[in-house]
Amino acid sequence: MFKRRNDTQNEINTVNDFAVETNDEKKTYLGLPMFESVKKYIYNHTGKRDSVKDEIMKLLKTVELFSGLTGREFKKVFSLCHVREYKKNEYLFHEGNPSSGMFIVKCGKISIQKSNPVEKKSEHFNLKRHDSKSFENYTQVYAEAVEGDLFGEMSLVDEEVFRTTDAVCIEPATLLVLFRHDLFDFFDKEPKLGSKILRNFIYMQGQKLKETTQELLDAKIQNEKLTNYINNLQPKTKSVDEIISQDFIPGQRS
Repeated sequence: MFKRRNDTQNEINTVNDFAVETNDEKKTYLGLPMFESVKKYIYNHTGKRDSVKDEIMKLLKTVELFSGLTGREFKKVFSLCHVREYKKNEYLFHEGNPSSGMFIVKCGKISIQKSNPVEKKSEHFNLKRHDSKSFENYTQVYAEAVEGDLFGEMSLVDEEVFRTTDAVCIEPATLLVLFRHDLFDFFDKEPKLGSKILRNFIYMQGQKLKETTQELLDAKIQNEKLTNYINNLQPKTKSVDEIISQDFIPGQRS
């Protein structure tokens, strides 16, 4: 016996509702707010749908992670995107949140930063307090992401990766978001496209490693130059150990 159409439709609706709830729970668990799909975002822009779609496609083509993709492949990546609009001073994520997706800035400016507790200077030179009131937060800005910039791509590495910094909007911003789970599910279905993206990812990380290595080398050279300059600037003096030992010889006054 065939089921009546209404019964079948009710079962389909139930399955779809369950899928939506599961997806909501997954994204909430991952520490990110809900994002609307890029298609819904475009649909909401009445009268500008074609131009908005073209803007997003053009943006994706500027991202190095997707370098070398064909027009057909870009459309597939486009279908995986979600859009989120943020207000000024709103946080995208905090240090320690699960690294569940990567971001592409469509417009606005994002500060990638970290808050470090710094001990306040005591009024007395030799007095050190270690209570919570003796510390204050010092914010160190590592980078600023603007239109076309990609960040959070380390979420492609491992499910156990956590955010190492905070990300906060300096001004209102619109971002594209790609979730790691969506990408990996897609890579299973499209292994050729997945290999292209992962190859670009490896190249990008290699370039960053080279830049970091060069920065460390430059800092080491500058430190050596500064040390030599200071040593040549002032006459040779006794070491600290020699001064201390001389000041405390028995029978002598300091």
